[in-house]
Amino acid sequence: MNHSSTNDAFKILHLNPAAKLTVGRVFDCIANAKYDKYTFSTGGQGCRFWLYSAMALLRSAQCITDDSEVKASAYALKLVWTTSGDRAPADQQTDMIEGTF
Repeated sequence: MNHSSTNDAFKILHLNPAAKLTVGRVFDCIANAKYDKYTFSTGGQGCRFWLYSAMALLRSAQCITDDSEVKASAYALKLVWTTSGDRAPADQQTDMIEGTF
């Protein structure tokens, strides 16, 4: 299956969906866990944490099934990337900032 991707992201990773996964199932998982009610932290921070948490949720619901893709994505989300997709220098790395669910 061929999917388009954005050129606006700093880092692009791929998570292959489970067989016969529907968008509705993904929306249901997110809504049932109340991840659609996420509130960013002060200053609008928390995108990486939401993505990291949503990916873990979708993995536990078996919407995504490849553990190596999940591990690679989880690792990437813990880092800060430059606009060219390279790992930012150590002095520019920050922890994931958590919002609230």
